[in-house]
Amino acid sequence: MLDRLARHLADAGLGEKEARVYLALLGLGTASAQDIAAHSDVHRATTYLALESLKQRGLVKASDQNKRTVFSAEHPERLRDHVREELQRAQEKERNANAYLPELEALFRAPAQKPVVRYFQGTEGLRAFREALANISSERCDAFIRLDDSLRAIADEGSDARFESFRSKLKFRFLYVAEAGTPLPAFPDIYRSRIETRIIPLPPFEFSGEIGLLDHVMYFVSASPDIVGCVVESPHVAALFRAQFDHAWKYAASQLSKK
Repeated sequence: MLDRLARHLADAGLGEKEARVYLALLGLGTASAQDIAAHSDVHRATTYLALESLKQRGLVKASDQNKRTVFSAEHPERLRDHVREELQRAQEKERNANAYLPELEALFRAPAQKPVVRYFQGTEGLRAFREALANISSERCDAFIRLDDSLRAIADEGSDARFESFRSKLKFRFLYVAEAGTPLPAFPDIYRSRIETRIIPLPPFEFSGEIGLLDHVMYFVSASPDIVGCVVESPHVAALFRAQFDHAWKYAASQLSKK
């Protein structure tokens, strides 16, 4: 029976040693810490700690008897009162948490809202740039590409087996910006089934380089006049760019249908 009661007391918030001390004291009525320790089979020093905790909960009281301190248990109804008080405190904590939760959520979202921008320059920077792209988890790549000699010159610069493996798993939509009659790049057979291409004439889309999107990341690379790369990690920036790309992609299709 005592073991079962000890489990119920644990459910009410008492520790194992506190429950054993409390049950022993209920049976003893009034007793010294030494007697309580003996009847509860709890070490004497631990018994003092348990009694102090029970006093703070209002379950035990201490008094002087023949120049020594003795302890007695309060009526068991006090345990029910204690549980109710704990419940009220928990409810108050919940109300307080609900009050400041919006501020915590704002802090939690803040880092994700701030874009992470990385900048790369030169041939070594281009290798680091492509390594950064290879670390991004994405199933597709959408890109504006200005076809000119400067971009062709760095097409394979800084590429390695890891980057090629990363690129071989993607589906692509390439929107080429080129002068009339400019030949399009030829792709290896392993890429052809996963690449869609469309062309936009130069005006009004004049720029130099490549601007692309991988999942939540937007990137830019240019080789004119110097090799420069930039990676921007931001779902908001990526969503804005995706909307612009989709609009331009549809525009390219409409221009094609007019021919």
